[in-house]
Amino acid sequence: MEKKINSLLIVDPFLMRAVLWLRHPFLTPIMRLFTFTGSSAMWFSLAAVFSLLTAFHIPFAPDPVGLLSAMLGAFFALISGQFVKVAVKRLRPYRDIPEVSKLDPHAHGYSFPSTHTATAVGLAVGLCLIGHPLALPVSLWALIVSFSRYYLGVHYPSDILAGALWGAAFGLFTYHDIVRAVLGLG
Repeated sequence: MEKKINSLLIVDPFLMRAVLWLRHPFLTPIMRLFTFTGSSAMWFSLAAVFSLLTAFHIPFAPDPVGLLSAMLGAFFALISGQFVKVAVKRLRPYRDIPEVSKLDPHAHGYSFPSTHTATAVGLAVGLCLIGHPLALPVSLWALIVSFSRYYLGVHYPSDILAGALWGAAFGLFTYHDIVRAVLGLG
């Protein structure tokens, strides 16, 4: 297993240099936008708005409790992923590889795992498991958010893979009872 992980880590710098061939002035703002939609500021804002709408019984999406439950799984992936980042302390690619520039001015801290990816995949997996109508578009969005982290030079591919696995693990659980209790829905 260790040999496979080391092989993956050896490929990371090569793949980070390869992203330079994919970069285009037209794509960069699009990738920044997708990265922003996967940021914690966006998550907290949406969760607050969705929670208030649900608590006041204002319809805004099919199965709002299911949506909030999946968002809670994504939140747990985000918070726990931050602890992993601090423990692992892997530098971001743009800090390790001179040719790779950072195209996300807001990226800071450590690289492993990608919590943007973890939260996006956690939400997608949670919605897929409950058969939520938003599962397909959210899954496509999660794929683009994950790719944007690579494109912008702020995560190695192995960070993104680890983030996807981390998020999927948290997305596998249902948090419906917690959501109902917090919102006073019985």
